[in-house]
Formats: sequence, C-alpha cells, structure tokens
Amino acid sequence: MGVPPREPVRAWGNVPEELSARLPAEQRGPGRDRDDVRLLVSRGTEVSHHAFAELPGLLRAGDLLIVNTSATLAAAVDGRVGDAR
Repeated sequence: MGVPPREPVRAWGNVPEELSARLPAEQRGPGRDRDDVRLLVSRGTEVSHHAFAELPGLLRAGDLLIVNTSATLAAAVDGRVGDAR
C-alpha cells in the first residue's frame, strides 16, 4: 500500500528577480541599507513589525539578542511537472 498520487502544490510560484534576496541589502543597489531590513518582534501573544533601525528601542534589560552570521545557500530547486516548469 503506497501513498496515492496527488496534484502538485505550487507554494511560491515565480519570484521576480527584484524580490529575490541573493545579496545583503547593502549590496543590492543605491538606497539600500540595513533600514530596508524588517524585524518581526514577538512578545507573548503580540507580534509587531518594525524597521531594523528601531532595534535599540525594542530591546529591554535582560533580553537575549541572537545574531545569525551564517551564510545563505541557494535553496530554490527547479522542477518539472509534465511540460510545466
């Protein structure tokens, strides 16, 4: 007994090149800097959206700040279903 076939699910669709973050904000062109980076802040059940420049005002005594310095990898995978790409 196997898993029955099902219709493919297209999760992302085609991502326009200008929306693909292949480089850090500073390297993506004029007018781009860390202020273009967005933050999602969660406190209990409350979630709010902020600009990176607001970070110092969002931190409270005792908060733990984790900085991820790992590189990103190209994770998109091209696929085909029938004649569709």
